[in-house]
Amino acid sequence: MLTEEQYKILEYCYNELKWNIIPATASKRPAVKNFADYFDSKKTFTLEELIAYGEKVERPYYSNVLGKQRDGTYSIVFDVDVKDEAIKRLVLRIFRSCVYQETPRGYHFFFKVVMDDNNDKDDITKLQGMIIIPNLVEYYAEKRHVIFLGEGYGKLQLHNRYDYV
Repeated sequence: MLTEEQYKILEYCYNELKWNIIPATASKRPAVKNFADYFDSKKTFTLEELIAYGEKVERPYYSNVLGKQRDGTYSIVFDVDVKDEAIKRLVLRIFRSCVYQETPRGYHFFFKVVMDDNNDKDDITKLQGMIIIPNLVEYYAEKRHVIFLGEGYGKLQLHNRYDYV
């Protein structure tokens, strides 16, 4: 069941951040058939469907499908697999704005990229899966999902404002 806090986070990510959200499992797998149908927001859930999922399972998890979001922006992530405050501070100093959280193994840093004449999709996707710091920091931009809500995942925190990268 969704807690009141989880409901608020889900609603915020859906309505304010315009994320393409899908149900997920505790084992970090999409809880949907044909996951590829959700790439680039070709298929999406309504907020009501997401809430209904959270009400019928004991421990709901939710993921942001990276890539094109419901508002046309792109969501990318740095996945840090170590709990190191120095790395967290470094990422937050380098990037002016993001949404971040503590995870069971480290941190997720979500960034919103607005596509315009200065940005090309290839610019953000060609480095997909690139390991920035071996075994510590990975970069993902599309055709993946990243859990942001569920047991063991910390509250999403705004760093400055969630606007442009």
